[in-house]
Amino acid sequence: TFEFGAMVPNQVFKLLEVPSGIEKLEHIHNLLIGGSAIPSTMETTISQLKSRVVSTYGMTETASHIAIRELSGNKRSDIYHCLPGIRVTLSENDCLQIHVTEGHEPLQTNDMAEVLSPNSFRILGRADDMIISGGIKYWPQEIEKKLEALIPARFVISAIADEKLGEKLVLVIEDTPADIDWIHQKATELLSPFERPKSIYFLEKFPQTPNGKLRRNEIKWRIQDNTNYTN
Repeated sequence: TFEFGAMVPNQVFKLLEVPSGIEKLEHIHNLLIGGSAIPSTMETTISQLKSRVVSTYGMTETASHIAIRELSGNKRSDIYHCLPGIRVTLSENDCLQIHVTEGHEPLQTNDMAEVLSPNSFRILGRADDMIISGGIKYWPQEIEKKLEALIPARFVISAIADEKLGEKLVLVIEDTPADIDWIHQKATELLSPFERPKSIYFLEKFPQTPNGKLRRNEIKWRIQDNTNYTN
């Protein structure tokens, strides 16, 4: 057994694919997961582990994480709590600011957040991922969390130009054809009327960065004139 371990979500995903994966993870008493977003389906599995598992939040400029949130047991939460000596505020455009040293300018992030106290916050999504449709702001990740258990392939919530709304929400699925009628039905049950995708698009392969993060802006650009879709 190990007292401490640190992994990125993809490493955890690979372990969970093998029959003994959960047992191996439970050999790590305290596990930190960071580096990218954690899918809600993975969080559900992790929440059942006997080990303590936390998600970390940080940026390059902070050298390491500055806050954690609990992923396992009855302490599971979507709220990050700052490490000692760290406090957070919001900028004028509602992006998180990190105060590491008093008397110095805060570190500015591009993450839209809800600050609950000087030492706790909830991440809503990236500012450059935000979609404004009909004058309402939407964070794709919040909608995606509600649909993750329904769609086996990778997918994103994106937007295309619309004369009335400015932009309209759409669902983009990677490669695998899906049961469109079933997805529409479940989306109606799980999402509010304004959150429901107006169309569903398919892309053969999602563009991504070398470390596996999706290039959402490129996906959005690709679907603007894409005819491989269904209403």
